[in-house]
Amino acid sequence: MYIKKIDTFREIDEIKNMLVKDLSLGKTFEKVIESGSGEIYLSYEENEIAGFLMLKRVTALQAAISVFINEKHRYKGIGTELLRFSDKLIAKSSYESVTCEFTKDTGVAHFFEKNGYDLYCHIIEMERSNTLVALEEGSKELLKDTGIVIRNYRDSDYFGWHTVSDIGFYLLRESLGMKPSYYNQLSKSERERLACDSSNRYVMEVKGVIAAVGVIYANKIHLLAVRPDLHRQGYGRLMVSFLINKIIKVNSPEKVTIDVLFGNPAKYLYEQLGFQEVSCHSTYIKCYKPDSRSKAPEGCHTENEILEELRKYGMLRKEKAAYINTFI
Repeated sequence: MYIKKIDTFREIDEIKNMLVKDLSLGKTFEKVIESGSGEIYLSYEENEIAGFLMLKRVTALQAAISVFINEKHRYKGIGTELLRFSDKLIAKSSYESVTCEFTKDTGVAHFFEKNGYDLYCHIIEMERSNTLVALEEGSKELLKDTGIVIRNYRDSDYFGWHTVSDIGFYLLRESLGMKPSYYNQLSKSERERLACDSSNRYVMEVKGVIAAVGVIYANKIHLLAVRPDLHRQGYGRLMVSFLINKIIKVNSPEKVTIDVLFGNPAKYLYEQLGFQEVSCHSTYIKCYKPDSRSKAPEGCHTENEILEELRKYGMLRKEKAAYINTFI
C-alpha cells in the first residue's frame, strides 16, 4: 500500500464513482475540488484506489477530515494508515484541531476513538417548509420599539459580533459539557474573515447595541446567537423568523434547514417555528495543540462572572480594552 496526493486530471472520476452511494460525502468532495479548500490523498493497493483521505480547511486553525475506504478493501487497516498519515500532515500545518462528522450510531465512532479522537457533540439537523413566518404578538410588540434594526454585518460590528457569538457559544459549550474547553479570542484574521462574508451575515441592533447575530447560506441558517444576558426576551424568535423569511424571499428553496446542538434549549424554539428533526450526526475531535488556545475569556472563568459583566457593561471589560488597543 502507498499514499499519494490526488491527480485531479486522472483520478477524480474514479473517486466520484466510488462515492455514488454516499451523496453527502460526494458533494463535499466536489466542493473541495472546485474550491481548492482542502487536500485529498489516495491510498493505493495492488495498483487500484483502495480509499482516500480528505482534509477540508474550516478555519486557519481547524480542519475537517473525511476517510473513505472502498468496500472490497475494508478491514485491512487502510483507514488507520490514512489517519496516521494525516497526523504527519497536520503536525506540519497551522491546524490546532481536526473534526470528523458522521451519522450517529453507525459504528464509525469506535474507529475514530481508537485513533485518538474524542466525542465533541451530537448535531441535530432540522428542516421546515418554505412558508413565511407570521410574527406573533410578542414579536410585533418588540418591533414597535423603533430602536430595533436588523441589517447586514459591517466591519465596525466586529467587537459586538464577537461578544454575542463567541461568548455565547463558549457558554453553551460549557453548559453542555463539551470538551475540550476553548474560547476564541479577538483576532485580526477573524475580523477579516467576517468582513469578507458580510453579505451572508446579519445583526440585530437594539437601541444601537448588537443583541443577536445570524448567518445564512443558500437554504440554511448556519449560525444564530443571542447575547447571553439577553436570552428569553424574544430576540431569538424575532431573529430566526427574520432569517427564515429572508432565505425564502431571496432563494425560494423547497426547505429551510438549521442545525442545533443536542441539549441546546433553542431546539424547542425551532420546533415552535415549524422545524422538525430529520437526522442526527456525531462530531468527533482531535486536538494537536491543546495548550495553544484560551480555555476561557481572560479574567472571567465562570458563567456568573461573564453574565454580570455583560449586564453591567454590555461587554467584557478586558476584551474591550484589548479591542481599543489592538483593533481600532
